[in-house]
Amino acid sequence: ITTVGGTSSYALPSDFLSARLAYISADPVVVLQQTTLENLFSQYPSAATSQPAQIAVAGANLLMRPVPDSAYTIPFFFHK
Repeated sequence: ITTVGGTSSYALPSDFLSARLAYISADPVVVLQQTTLENLFSQYPSAATSQPAQIAVAGANLLMRPVPDSAYTIPFFFHK
């Protein structure tokens, strides 16, 4: 996944079953914490932008919070 600044929702692949690992490809690597949708919005109720820290699955989309403030390369591993 390559994020776009100001965009919090990204379509999941059609063969997606469950998330395994997502991280920001940087030095150092930043592992994104997987959480529930409820916890994601409880911890990050606003659409403030910054480097993402958490992800949650919402239907056919992956949501990130904080909302990415720029382009990040995020390798995303999942069960098919």
